[in-house]
Amino acid sequence: EIIFDCPYNAKDVVVQWLFDDVNLQRTNRRALLNSVFTIVGIASGPHSKVGSMVVAAFTADYTEGNITPTSVVMKDTSLGRPEVEVRLDQNITSAELKTTSDGVYFEVISPPVGNSKDELRLYQSEDNVLTLDRTYKPSDKNNFKTERYQWSFPYNFDHKDIRAVFRPQGQVELRLLKPTTGSREATVVDSFDLDPSSSSTSDQVGLQIGENSDLIQVKISSSKFKEHVSIHLQENVITFEFKHEGAVREILDEKYSETVTVKKTLKLPFGVEPSAFVFKEKGKQSVTLVVNKPKTTYNGEEIEVPIYY
Repeated sequence: EIIFDCPYNAKDVVVQWLFDDVNLQRTNRRALLNSVFTIVGIASGPHSKVGSMVVAAFTADYTEGNITPTSVVMKDTSLGRPEVEVRLDQNITSAELKTTSDGVYFEVISPPVGNSKDELRLYQSEDNVLTLDRTYKPSDKNNFKTERYQWSFPYNFDHKDIRAVFRPQGQVELRLLKPTTGSREATVVDSFDLDPSSSSTSDQVGLQIGENSDLIQVKISSSKFKEHVSIHLQENVITFEFKHEGAVREILDEKYSETVTVKKTLKLPFGVEPSAFVFKEKGKQSVTLVVNKPKTTYNGEEIEVPIYY
């Protein structure tokens, strides 16, 4: 259903619906040009509050001669419940994110999804999930069918940061604006000492990293030496520096020990500030911290994302 609610003539109504300038999602234009709809019902007349109004209701099918609701057969994905086939359910890790050549976006290319953009609906379905539905009528069937493609990103995003373009090859190019670069100055987030582990035979500190859509978790476990640990942050790069006194050597009856320094880096797909670090556990031989990922304004409802040519 689309509505025009100000003084009008027929040409003004159609032009406004086609341009759809005040509607960022262009839902009026999408409905008007959607090849799924084959029938339209239009009514116009006076309105008690806005003066006059035109309403157009679109459908894929209609049975004439019966005014009961059962006479309308709703087959579009936004109106009814066609058969849904999940074609792709991809969980993208941070390491799999590909950056565009200008360094501004992360880029994902969909599989071929047909030759018509009008069959497609792109929307944010969760904090970190982007869904693409293709609804069409197969040539050998009477009912409509929906193919679904979903991408789960390693952090939450805002639908306004998505750019979608329909390629001539029948693919959709998805670009996700990269989050803030974070602090450009190198910063020491924290430093602490770890006691040697009696159960460890390794001279290397253990570093375990896990993530979900909300945070990245890092667990640091001591080696067989007493370790001094410092955590540094610059933009989207976290550097873990470990120092311990190495083996004792005797030279001309003098005993010497060398300081061994090991650095390990973790590159994030987004920048963070030091305030994003939260220490969950600080023990004598292990420390667990989390880095909170960027938040989103997603409110739990499906939010449509326009697809451009």
